[in-house]
Amino acid sequence: MKITKLEKVKFTIRTKKKLIAGHGSVSGITIMLIKVFTDEEITGVGEGIANPVTEAAFNQYIEPYVIGKDVHDIELMLNDLVSHKNGGLDNAQIIYRAFCPLEYALWDIMGQAAKQPICKLIGGPVRKEINFVAEIYYSPGADVKDYVKNAVAFVKEKGFKMLKLKGGFSAEMDVAVVREVRKAVGDKIEIILDPNGAWSLATALRIIDKIAKYDIMWVENPLPFFDLEGTARLRKILNSNVPIALCEGTNRIGGIWEIIDIVRRGAADVISIDTRRNGGIYMAKKAAAIAEAAGIPVTVHSGSGTGLHIAYFLHLLSTIPNLYFGGTADSLLPYYEDDVITKPWDFTNGCLPVPLQPGVGVKLDERKIKKYADQFKKEGYRTKYEWVSELPQFIPSPRY
Repeated sequence: MKITKLEKVKFTIRTKKKLIAGHGSVSGITIMLIKVFTDEEITGVGEGIANPVTEAAFNQYIEPYVIGKDVHDIELMLNDLVSHKNGGLDNAQIIYRAFCPLEYALWDIMGQAAKQPICKLIGGPVRKEINFVAEIYYSPGADVKDYVKNAVAFVKEKGFKMLKLKGGFSAEMDVAVVREVRKAVGDKIEIILDPNGAWSLATALRIIDKIAKYDIMWVENPLPFFDLEGTARLRKILNSNVPIALCEGTNRIGGIWEIIDIVRRGAADVISIDTRRNGGIYMAKKAAAIAEAAGIPVTVHSGSGTGLHIAYFLHLLSTIPNLYFGGTADSLLPYYEDDVITKPWDFTNGCLPVPLQPGVGVKLDERKIKKYADQFKKEGYRTKYEWVSELPQFIPSPRY
C-alpha cells in the first residue's frame, strides 16, 4: 500500500486560562494535522506540535521523500531520513518531531486495513485502561493557596490519583507547594514534582531533603536537561530515597541513543519516553524495551495535544509491560477550551480506556478543525512558552 498524497492543516486551540510554570507560560496549542492518502483509498490521520522549524523539516525532507513509499516501511523511512544526507544525528530530533504525526497516520492506515486497533499491531494490550497524571500549573495572579485549590479540584472532581506539580520558581515555593498539596490531598494521592531542569545539584539536594518526608513519587528533570552526569551524581547521593525521572529527547539527539546514555550513566529511576521527540510509536516501543531490559520502568511525556494524540498514547501505553503504576501519562486536555474529536475523552477516576476500534479508533470533527484553523490564521502560533511576568516575586532562573 503506497502513500499517494499528504494534506496538512494547522489549527490553534486556546487553554481556558494561561498555564504558568517556572520555565514560562502557555495560553494554547497549535497543532499540525497530517492526513495521509493511499492507493487503496484508506486515509490515516496524525498530529504533531506545529512550529516553523518542524514544518520546514517536514516540507524539505519528509514530504518529498515519503510519496510513493509503502506505509509499512517505518524503519526504512526513519533510517533514510536520519542519514548523513540530512545531517545525520545532528538533525535527528528535528526530523523525529516532524515525522511523528506522519508515523501516527501510518499506524492508523495499517489498523484500518487489518480491521484491528493499533494496539493489536504493536504487541497487543496488557491493560485495558491507562492512569493519567493531572499537571498542576499556576494561573496569572495566583498564589500557593490557589495552586493547592487547583490540585484538590483535580482529585475531587475528576478522580485523579496522581498529581504532577509544575515548579521551578524558587526553592521556597517548590517546597511550599509540595507541603501544602500533600496536606490538602492526604496520603493516598501520588505527588510528582517537576522543576523543569531549574535546579543546580546543590539546590536539588537541599530541596529533595526537605520534601522527602512528603512521600514523593518522583522528582522529574531536577537538573538542566543536558546535565546527565550531574543527575547521575544526584541519584547516587540520594540512594533511591526519592526516585529521579528523566524525559527522553531533552538532549540534542534524543531517541534511543539518549535512553541508552541514561541507562549507562545510571541517571534515572524512571524514564519518560516521548513519541514526539523520538519519531512516533515505533521508536517509543524501542525506547521502552531498552529501559525494560535495564529494569527501569517508563512513563510517557508530553500529552500536550488533542484527543487524537491521546488516542495514540493509549494504544502505545496499553502495550508496554514496564509502564510505571499502570500509566502515569500526562495530558493537558482538561485545560483546553475544546477538542477536535467527535467524542471527547472523559477522565473517569483519572483513567481513560484503550480504544479498540480499527485504526486509531477516534473520529475528527471537521467543522471544529476548520473553526480552529481559522483561529490559527488570526492568532498565529500558541505553542511556545513565554516569559513569566505574572509572578514577578518569583524570578525563574536556569539554575537557582
